Amino acid sequence: MKSVILCFSILAIFGNAYADEPILPLDAINSHGAITITDGSSFYTFRKDHSFSSGPLGLGGRTIEGQWRIIPKPNQSFEVEGKWSWINGLSGNDDYRRVVFDIRPGTFEALGKTKRPEFNSELKEIFHCYCLIDELIPLDKSQKKTEQGAAANP
Repeated sequence: MKSVILCFSILAIFGNAYADEPILPLDAINSHGAITITDGSSFYTFRKDHSFSSGPLGLGGRTIEGQWRIIPKPNQSFEVEGKWSWINGLSGNDDYRRVVFDIRPGTFEALGKTKRPEFNSELKEIFHCYCLIDELIPLDKSQKKTEQGAAANP
């Protein structure tokens, strides 16, 4: 009986160690269909179809809807072009911006009901990783790739 308990203990330890191995964000998107990262006040979701959405974790704040693509850099940087607006606040109708996320390898963590965003209850997991905003610039009409659908990778 002791050997059976020891065997299950070893499997649990090694199973968890393997599951917690960091993976590249693009590999995570391809295997899970999407990743969602957070900075503590907002969430950022990158989907396999190259659509992107962001919103507040609470009842009000910034939202972004757009498209993402990989930028050819040494790290996996994600360029997002999208329309910025607000939930429960005033916003312009033509606020388009480009933001570049430098996202490092990470792991998935399941969210309990108390950690989910108040208006996005279908969010079940977060991709825990180190992320840096490398660029954030407004776009004028001539620079908006998302309106023509050119921001997504083929």
